[in-house]
Amino acid sequence: MKKTILVFVMLLASTMLMSQMQSVQLNVKKLQFDNGRDLPAEQSFFFTADVAREVEMVRMQISNVSFDKNRPIYESKWIRKGQEVSSVALLSNHYKLRANKNYNYRFLFYQKITEGELLQLHQMIETTATSVLNTNITVKEERFNFFASPSDIFKSLNLVLSDGLVNFEKNTIGSKTTFSGVIENMLMNLTKVRVTSDTSGNGLGSAVVAIEKQLNNEITMILNQYAFVLSDEVVIMEYPTEKKANLLSLNVGYGGIYESGKFSELSYFSGPYAGMSFPLGNKAFSNSFWNNASASVGVFLTNFNPTDSRKVSGPIIGLPIYAAFGYRIFDYLKIHAGTTLLEEKNVGVKNTAIYFAPFIGLSFEFQMWIGVDKNTMRK
Repeated sequence: MKKTILVFVMLLASTMLMSQMQSVQLNVKKLQFDNGRDLPAEQSFFFTADVAREVEMVRMQISNVSFDKNRPIYESKWIRKGQEVSSVALLSNHYKLRANKNYNYRFLFYQKITEGELLQLHQMIETTATSVLNTNITVKEERFNFFASPSDIFKSLNLVLSDGLVNFEKNTIGSKTTFSGVIENMLMNLTKVRVTSDTSGNGLGSAVVAIEKQLNNEITMILNQYAFVLSDEVVIMEYPTEKKANLLSLNVGYGGIYESGKFSELSYFSGPYAGMSFPLGNKAFSNSFWNNASASVGVFLTNFNPTDSRKVSGPIIGLPIYAAFGYRIFDYLKIHAGTTLLEEKNVGVKNTAIYFAPFIGLSFEFQMWIGVDKNTMRK
């Protein structure tokens, strides 16, 4: 009974999650999504693609460069389950795209591999791998002569394997398929073998034949993992994400500027200040610390007169200028710590001093959305 309840809760949670995630439809003919609509940014969503009955698997890849230059930054799969007759592939995308950017997308459609295709693939890889061995290894003066190092030959064998499998796919996304280290060790040991009538009685001898047999066995094991062959490919380049508004925060607060003295004899200026804050993080990509952090600039709204003969203001605009690191401690309350640029003048004396002094403050924050209407952005 408890298991039944647990399964029901998990299914319900999964259904609720899917219902909350937006979906976008791939249009193969027009090479666009949702009739040209920009893709959602800063959130997870689903791609849906129409598939023919013979399509058994679809791979979706996202890249910010061309696909032949780098590995995709995200990939997901849809595999037809059992006798499922669905005509729509549902591919989840949990890579949060950045707003106002273009990305490249590739959809690979696969059919079930046939026994004939599997046998042909096996023969092709085996023949090419054997050719690599015969081309790079000969017999000379009772020794095996290598035209390439064993490690380079092993790399060439893996290249043959990867090239042969480029249009074939496993049931699951896994690590890169390679031959085992056994073959590399056999190649290394071959450099130590002295050719005798036993080792070279037929062609390159039984030592090389043993490597060929190991290759054949591993090719068979590897191909048993593959179930699909590529039937179609759709690539959409430089497709845009939705436009997001830029966030501008206005701060109005009260702070104190250090003048001199230790804590017990502290001398400071204090007054109201106002300025702007620029976020250092984005909640879709950053942790909570950077999401609440910001860089701030602004001015104190008053000058200071510590004595009748001293006036402390700021250069350029005649008010103290500050730059600070800000951190939001509540929804609309932010603490600032930074430095102020001050200008001090003494009445009756012509000299002027410009210097920096640290300050701390507490402010209220008001957010403004610049560039796109806030309500439009959330649609």
